[in-house]
Amino acid sequence: VTATNSITTTTWELIEQFSELIGGREDIWYATNIQIADYVKAYGQLKFSAACDFVYNPTAMSIWLSVDSITTEIPECLMKEGTKNSYGQ
Repeated sequence: VTATNSITTTTWELIEQFSELIGGREDIWYATNIQIADYVKAYGQLKFSAACDFVYNPTAMSIWLSVDSITTEIPECLMKEGTKNSYGQ
């Protein structure tokens, strides 16, 4: 075994151990790169009131926020056809 193969094997073993540690957990979001990019874009579209006591989510996906150690879901915009939201859209 060469030094390079030994390092590669050790690195791969660490990756396997890490994967076993984080795999199958309910508190971890397993997402693709595009899912993460879409989520970050949706997060950037949230509309907060001036006092930051209200937030409107105009997107098609739920966003999760943590404020004062309380995690809250901000649901996606659910509008019926023919209605307008508070922004007239």
